[in-house]
Amino acid sequence: MTLILERLSPCFIDPIAQIQNKLFRVPGDDTPFLVDRSRCTQLFVLNERTGGTRRIYAVSNALVQELGDLVRQCCIIPIRSATGAVSLIQINLLSSDGFSKAKRELMESDHDVYTTTRLKDSYVFTKNTETNILPVTEDEYTNVLELVFADSIVDSKDHPIFKKYCISSTHDLERDLKNEEKEYDEKVTKKPSRQYDDILNIDINLDNINDIL
Repeated sequence: MTLILERLSPCFIDPIAQIQNKLFRVPGDDTPFLVDRSRCTQLFVLNERTGGTRRIYAVSNALVQELGDLVRQCCIIPIRSATGAVSLIQINLLSSDGFSKAKRELMESDHDVYTTTRLKDSYVFTKNTETNILPVTEDEYTNVLELVFADSIVDSKDHPIFKKYCISSTHDLERDLKNEEKEYDEKVTKKPSRQYDDILNIDINLDNINDIL
């Protein structure tokens, strides 16, 4: 790697976050797309936002509790647009915002093909009569999941994301800080030793101070 690339490397935008941003996307307005509910997958996910990017991590069930409210229950559904492109819709199963509600209604509908109209705070999904959109194949779905999650699965307590956001780690840090503050307070307020008291209580006649010095 050249010197300039080494210097620029801390400035690079996370390439996985860019891929996810491209693949987790509702098709453009008025573009028909097929919803493949047969491959609907429910996951625990953590959305990490750094700067202007967002990266999504799938989280193992065993680690969810220790990551607390950062983890969300989501549903991932593959879709294919009339242009042939395969992508994913991420649906927050518990959020009350307009976009999530609209996507949940889409997930629960029995129709397959829709078009989208984007509003300020929601989507409007309209049933469409397009019949020439092919279902997402198993290989296509696997490839998309590979691109999105291959390097974004938190499945161990050794994972950097778990260490960064683990509640117990945060509590340990707070505990250590409190202990340090307590030790400092005890040092500051500690009663001077007997030896120090004796020094303070030395009886010196100020009238003869010059003779002593």
